[in-house]
Amino acid sequence: MNKHVRPSTDAAELRGAAFGLRTEWIVDWPGFAPLKAEWQALHRSDPESGVFLSWAWLSDLFTRYPGQWRVLILRDGAGALVAALPLRHKVHWSRSMGQLQSQLAAAGRLGMSEYTGFLCEPEVEEHAIPALAQALSAQQWTRLSLRYEPTQTRSRRFAAALDATRFDVAWPDYTINGGETNQLLCPQVALPADSESYLSQALSANTRQKARRMMRKHLESGALQIVETSQDTFEDHAKRLLDNWYAKWSIASGKDRARKGRAKYASLLQRAQRLGLLHMPTLWDGPDILGALAHIVDQDSGVSHFMVAGRDMSARGVDVGLLLHLHAIRWSIENGLTRYDFGHGTEPYKYSYGAENKPVSYFVAERKSAFIRSALDPAALPEALKRVDGLVADGQSDAARAALQQLAALAKDWRNQPSSSSSP
Repeated sequence: MNKHVRPSTDAAELRGAAFGLRTEWIVDWPGFAPLKAEWQALHRSDPESGVFLSWAWLSDLFTRYPGQWRVLILRDGAGALVAALPLRHKVHWSRSMGQLQSQLAAAGRLGMSEYTGFLCEPEVEEHAIPALAQALSAQQWTRLSLRYEPTQTRSRRFAAALDATRFDVAWPDYTINGGETNQLLCPQVALPADSESYLSQALSANTRQKARRMMRKHLESGALQIVETSQDTFEDHAKRLLDNWYAKWSIASGKDRARKGRAKYASLLQRAQRLGLLHMPTLWDGPDILGALAHIVDQDSGVSHFMVAGRDMSARGVDVGLLLHLHAIRWSIENGLTRYDFGHGTEPYKYSYGAENKPVSYFVAERKSAFIRSALDPAALPEALKRVDGLVADGQSDAARAALQQLAALAKDWRNQPSSSSSP
C-alpha cells in the first residue's frame, strides 16, 4: 500500500472507458520521486514536451513548493506511463458558498514557466487526454485553469471530454496593456543554419541596415562589450539585470507590484542557473552595465526562450535591446538551436526580428454549483489549516469558524473511507 499514490477513480470504469488506461493521483514528493526514469522516458518520446515539462524543471519546483501541486498520471494496460498532467493546487475560501475549495492550475506557473500542459505518448493521445479529463473530473476541486498549453489540440480534447452537465468551460482572451498585447500569441523566430543567412533573410532592409550600423559602431569598434554570464559572475549580473528591471517597472506598475515581480524573476534566474539552463548576455560600457537579457535554453528541443530583460533607462545613443537580441540570436544559431522564442505577448518590437506568432491555449473549467459536494482534496489539509489561520489573522472569525466546521465534517468522511493503494 502506498499512501502517496492513489487511483484517481474506479479502475474498472476507466478500463471500460479508456481502452485499458488507468490513472493515479500523485500528491507529494515521495509519490512523485520514483517516477523519474519513467517521466524522463515519456518526456523524450513526446515531441511536444519542452523544457518546462522536464523532470529537472518540475522536480525543482515541486521540492520548493510542497503541498502546492498535484500530478495526474496515466498508465497503459502493461503499466507503462503514457501521459501526465502536472497541476498547481491552492486552497481557496469561497465566500458565496462558505467553504474551503481546491482550485487547480498548471503546475509550471509555480515557477513562471512559459509553456504548460500535458506529457503524452503521441500514439495514444486520442484516448489518453480524454481519460485524464474523465479521471480529473472525479477529483475534489471547483476550478481548473490551464493557460499557455502549446499544442492546442490537447487542450481541446481535454475540455471536450469534460461532462457539460457538470462543468462550464470557457476560453477567455488574455491581454495586457489595455488590450493591446495578446498574451496568447508567442512570437518566435525560425533560425537558419548561420548568422549571415539570418541577417539577410529574416530582417527587413531597414532593420538589417540599422543592425549592421549599430554593431559596427558599438561592438566591432570596441566601444561597448558583450559579456556572457558565468558561474562566477551570475550573482552580480542577475542583480544588475533585476535592478534595471525594477527601476523601469516600479514607475510603470508601482513599487509593491514591481517588488513582487522582481522576487519572482530572481527565483526564475536562480532556478535556471542551478539547472544549467541559463544564457544571460550582458552589454557593458566600461564598468557600467547597459543591459542584460536572460534566456532559458532548451537544448533538446532546440529553443532559446527569452524570459526577462533589464536595461539602463538613462543610456542614450545605443539600442541596447537590438544589440543584445542580435547577439543572443547569433549565439543560439552557433549553438545549434533552431528557434528563438520571444515568449508571451505581441509587443511590436518582436516582429522586427522576423518573428511569427505561435498561438497557445487557455481554458477555464468550473464545476457547476449543483455538483459541488466535498470541494476540498483530502491531501490539502495542511494548506487548509494555513488558510484558516489566514482568515483568523484577517479578523474573519465567522469564516474561520465555518471553515473549521467544514474540516471537521470532512475529517469524519475521510476517516470512514477505505484506504487505497497505488494499484487498483
